[in-house]
Amino acid sequence: MIDENGYSPLEYDDALDTIQGFIRKENGEDTNVSPRSFWGTLARVMAQIA
Repeated sequence: MIDENGYSPLEYDDALDTIQGFIRKENGEDTNVSPRSFWGTLARVMAQIA
């Protein structure tokens, strides 16, 4: 996140919430983002990178 103090990386949980929200927005609110689903696994990998 960029604010008046410069760049600060998102915490894992915040990044995961953001990514899961994006996945649900693009694929429908009923998209499965549980830990063992494809989308859930992808979201968790991306949250670790963020």
